[in-house]
Amino acid sequence: MPRHFVWLVKANQLYNLEKEQSRIKAKVLFLPAEDRSRLPAGALASAGPTSCARRATYVEFYEIDGTSGHLDGIFSIAKVGDQIKAFLTK
Repeated sequence: MPRHFVWLVKANQLYNLEKEQSRIKAKVLFLPAEDRSRLPAGALASAGPTSCARRATYVEFYEIDGTSGHLDGIFSIAKVGDQIKAFLTK
């Protein structure tokens, strides 16, 4: 198993987005596979830019359309290539 997959799994197990979202200061781009990870991403995205005076979190959310579940992040990532490029240029 490639080492980066081990770290991704570890991060998913240890990180609680709902608990820690108030600490996020970077722009966020969620790219879950269709109908995956909707709740944590939706919670952050629905908050939109936070009203906290010290920071604002910019959140974009696009579902990756595909039939491979979580592996669509690998197999179907090209389908959201334009959204990734636009996000990175903002």
